[in-house]
Amino acid sequence: MHDRKPSTTTAGDAPKLALFCQECGHTSKLGGDWLLREDDGGYWIVCPDCETTVVSQPVFE
Repeated sequence: MHDRKPSTTTAGDAPKLALFCQECGHTSKLGGDWLLREDDGGYWIVCPDCETTVVSQPVFE
């Protein structure tokens, strides 16, 4: 069994659909303040605080 740390966020505090940066802890709605970077190879959702890539999605032809 894995020990889990108690959450500091309650269900009423977090947006229904949110992203979380594992590097710095930034949390925001999917359409929130995240940076979107795109090129022919795909797109990346990047943390506005520490510029860590939170989501990386390649484009398949």
